[in-house]
Amino acid sequence: MKKIILFLVGVSVASAAVAQSNEAAGTHFFVQPTITLAGPGSDFENAFGLGATAGVSFRSRHSVELEFVQFETEPDEGYAPFELDFRHILATYKYRIPLSPKFSGYVGGSIGVASQKAKASPGFVIVGDDSDDVVTGGVVGGVQYRFDEQIFVDGGVKVLGQGATRFTTDGTIVLVQISARFQF
Repeated sequence: MKKIILFLVGVSVASAAVAQSNEAAGTHFFVQPTITLAGPGSDFENAFGLGATAGVSFRSRHSVELEFVQFETEPDEGYAPFELDFRHILATYKYRIPLSPKFSGYVGGSIGVASQKAKASPGFVIVGDDSDDVVTGGVVGGVQYRFDEQIFVDGGVKVLGQGATRFTTDGTIVLVQISARFQF
């Protein structure tokens, strides 16, 4: 897992360096706190979570981001009683499509790692390791509204596929996100 995280950080930093050297005037760094509604599949309850993103936008339409998203959920009724903590670290590329001077859409892709940690309900025990990691990736789409040159509101969806872990089968996780983006 450490190698995957190191790789994702390296890709993000290298993209930022290339963007800055190619077109300094159109390059902006940003931070973006996020509120997320996660749909982790048919066997688990939907859950709210939080996230944080740091990234760089360049050539007015491109951005590369490194994002952390965390949420906690539990299985639907009928399954073993435990809570599952999801933590995603994602590298994301977005291509912005201007729709008006202040409003735009975007599409892109994400790749990263999803870590899951189980916590048994009182009276129950998790046998063996209580955590597992898996590679995840998928598509991204959304809209963005610009209040001024430094402040944006962003609403989007990430549809991520991931393989099976100790606690989940392979499948799709949907992240519906709303965030404020502060650019400098």
